[in-house]
Amino acid sequence: MAARDLPFRDLVETFEKLEATTSGNEMVEILAGLFRRTPPEVIDLVCYFVQGDLAAEYEDVNLQIGERLMAEAIARASGRPREEIEKLYIEKGDYGLVAEAVLAGQGGAGSGDALTVRSVHERLLEVARQAGVGSQEAKLNLLADLLRQATPREARYLVRIALGTLRLGAGTMTLLNALAVAFTGSKRNKPRLERAYNLCGDVGLVAKKVAEKGLDGLAEIKIQVGHPIKMMAAQRVQRLEEIFEKMPDGFAVEWKYDGERVQCHKAGDEVVIFSRNLENITHQYPDVVEAIRQGLAAREAIVEGEVVALVPGTDDQFQPFQVLMSRRRKYDVERYVKEIPVKLLLFDVLYVDGRSLIDAPYPERRAVLERIVRRSPRLDLTARLVSRDPEEIEAFFEEAVERGLEGILAKSCAPDSVYRAGAREWSWIKWKRDYSLELVDTFDVVAVGGFAGRGLSLIHI
Repeated sequence: MAARDLPFRDLVETFEKLEATTSGNEMVEILAGLFRRTPPEVIDLVCYFVQGDLAAEYEDVNLQIGERLMAEAIARASGRPREEIEKLYIEKGDYGLVAEAVLAGQGGAGSGDALTVRSVHERLLEVARQAGVGSQEAKLNLLADLLRQATPREARYLVRIALGTLRLGAGTMTLLNALAVAFTGSKRNKPRLERAYNLCGDVGLVAKKVAEKGLDGLAEIKIQVGHPIKMMAAQRVQRLEEIFEKMPDGFAVEWKYDGERVQCHKAGDEVVIFSRNLENITHQYPDVVEAIRQGLAAREAIVEGEVVALVPGTDDQFQPFQVLMSRRRKYDVERYVKEIPVKLLLFDVLYVDGRSLIDAPYPERRAVLERIVRRSPRLDLTARLVSRDPEEIEAFFEEAVERGLEGILAKSCAPDSVYRAGAREWSWIKWKRDYSLELVDTFDVVAVGGFAGRGLSLIHI
């Protein structure tokens, strides 16, 4: 029996309603209405489309469609010269509106009857799969054919999805609220959906489970290697003494490095690295991949740590975050691996060989981590001190600062010091020298451009 589907025009009508409101509550009601009439078989795809994506945010699905390529696709679909398409874009500032205008101008393209959520998704995935010699021409033909079958209104949103410019203002939390309303009857159940999302990083999977089985279905969402877990965050305090007040049951302090926080997933020889924002950044760190592959004594594992840039020729002299960020590139990766060596310093483990550790207290997780890590010049554990002596902790902090690090991170050793995915909790507290000054935090910023100007500008943050 064929899987049920949803006409793409239904999705387009919802997009138009979302664009017409700025009310968060109204967005939730609009989306809840859409979800109620969406077959569970495609509700995950609907969620991805609402976010302007084709898959979960951590999956590396990229259409790689630029504006020039889109202009040519619209030209082919409409039979207009590309120069005319580009001129219209200058007037409208949106290729989605351009596509709608030129297709409407020729009496409308396709009827839209054949376009469904599943068929559009499959065709856009086919566009994304094109690679190598002739791939650009193949992408053009696929896009032009899809636009010919679309109504002008559908074409507006197809173009925006393909270009990555569909900005409806409905974020993940809005989707989870709407799913709670649609399938559990109340926003009050949203925390349960959010917890499931934090474990899998896939709002589409959460939607599918709750649509098929209600709240009970969320229990089926488990930690899985290859699916990033939303990272836990730390609170901050203005005085170092507050750490003792917030953590009366004891704590450990670790150095807080000036690097990039990562979550590494290992399954046999396969290693995937995710950033704090769940972005797959594996290709940027082939040296870290090899360090995990060789240095983690586990068949399957999910560990977290900080990648830091090293001074070439050293194992313990660190360079600033900005130097590390020059490794963020698509090309010449191997060259920069040699020019900017890195070290991975692990501080947590969330899963090992079939066992979830997120509900284990921090001291137990640290003990497991120490057991499975084979230390080397490129893989180690974060420096750590367990103490209740303020002077000893202050000295530990000062040593971190002298080494050019950010400060320290205190972690509760209490029985309830579990890993709370996606939360900012008092069981982790960061302390930097800046907190005793006017700033309440520092900012990791890389300048990517600038404007020549005259005079003085004051920027208030």
